[in-house]
Amino acid sequence: MITFDKTTINNILLEEGYSDEGEIDMIFYDLSIIDSSLQGVLDAYLTDRIILDEFNVEGLTINIIMDKFRCDFWNALGFLNTSISNHKLAKDLYNL
Repeated sequence: MITFDKTTINNILLEEGYSDEGEIDMIFYDLSIIDSSLQGVLDAYLTDRIILDEFNVEGLTINIIMDKFRCDFWNALGFLNTSISNHKLAKDLYNL
């Protein structure tokens, strides 16, 4: 599990246009189950809004996910987390 400051993330989400409390709660739930190997990816985003591609699963990176599925950082982080435990999914997503 990763570590994070809930207030900091809440402020970032509000800045990014999230306003629905249920949607924000879902992001916090997703963050509570994110693998600790993604800590550096999250930290870089929280610090400078930099999206690091240093972490990959079967070649799948957060930027690839964001481009292919036209999603934001938070959703892509969830996809990447799922890929950690499902390498077949990662390969399939990479090859789309």
